[in-house]
Amino acid sequence: MTCSFDKTVKIWDLENQKPNLVHTRDMGLGKLFASSFCPDAPMVIAVAGGKGKVEVFDAGQIQNVRRRFESRINAATAQAQAQAAAAAGLDAAPSHAFTLTDQLTAQATAALDAEATIAAAAAAEAAKAAAAAASNGSANKKKKNKNKNKK
Repeated sequence: MTCSFDKTVKIWDLENQKPNLVHTRDMGLGKLFASSFCPDAPMVIAVAGGKGKVEVFDAGQIQNVRRRFESRINAATAQAQAQAAAAAGLDAAPSHAFTLTDQLTAQATAALDAEATIAAAAAAEAAKAAAAAASNGSANKKKKNKNKNKK
């Protein structure tokens, strides 16, 4: 996945070391500066833009993206489940096969959790910036008043 100043996030398939553009999305966030996949939900993406906002979306809801990556995600999920079961000393066979619907439900839940966490962090940063600006504004007013009184 890439994001750029053209205001879009692009999802690429790098199978066989050959980049293939799968999907392009204008995020409506201005120039894009950062993007990241959610480590717990591989199709959930967070993107930050020049308008000072972050958007989290589930790329697995996009039909051509889901079609392109579904089999690889299912295989990776099964492998991770088997490794976790082996590490816990459990039977490696999963008790039931996860369907794409199960995965998307889990991803949507993770996206909502991630969005809430990101929104809280963004709000905290915005509050710090506003407090710093207000403090700086007060200091500048006091300085101007001091200079006025000297005259």
